[in-house]
Amino acid sequence: LEHIFPLLKVRFISVNDNYDSSSPNTSNAGFTIAFKNMIHTFYAKEISKKVSHSLHMKQRKGEYQGAHPPYGYLYKEGNTGKLVVDKVTAPVVKRIFLWAKEGYSNRAIVQFLNDEGIPSPRSYFYQLRYYHSEKYATDSSWVVGTIKRIKENKIYLGNMIRRKTEKCLYKNITKRHIPESEWIIVYGTQEAIISNELFQQVKHKDNKFNERVE
Repeated sequence: LEHIFPLLKVRFISVNDNYDSSSPNTSNAGFTIAFKNMIHTFYAKEISKKVSHSLHMKQRKGEYQGAHPPYGYLYKEGNTGKLVVDKVTAPVVKRIFLWAKEGYSNRAIVQFLNDEGIPSPRSYFYQLRYYHSEKYATDSSWVVGTIKRIKENKIYLGNMIRRKTEKCLYKNITKRHIPESEWIIVYGTQEAIISNELFQQVKHKDNKFNERVE
């Protein structure tokens, strides 16, 4: 307020504090607002700390947290922290893994799904009203990135895996990726859609393919 804004010729107005930097009677008011901002920042960081600790406690209990369930699952009725197998989309997840096991590429799997007219996850979640934007109403096509994420998601083994990324105000972290060794993993939190054996077989094939590409 006292150095940066004047240097950049920025006029700053705070309606609640009856402050206008262009007014001649603002010399002491600027200090008051700066002090208030410091208090507000401290309060926001304290709230952030409490929210983060609460989320981590729920994660360690194996509770799911998300705007919508993973493709292949639904929320348990009356409990958005618990997942149950979706009888409509779980078979699609299984087919994706089986196709991958047989050696089909992600692009080929996308083609299979689009040819059969199976709605993409975004389109399906729009139908369930998890997404509300009209742009998802016609977003029915599968893409390679979606197949890749499904094949890498260990939640289909029946385990809850959280804290892959972190965004935290009180630590001044905008967003960072957490090393796998620090992920929160709770085993057996929901029914598995695929076996660990199938997951590892697909992972092995993908690794061999990546090695050939490199």
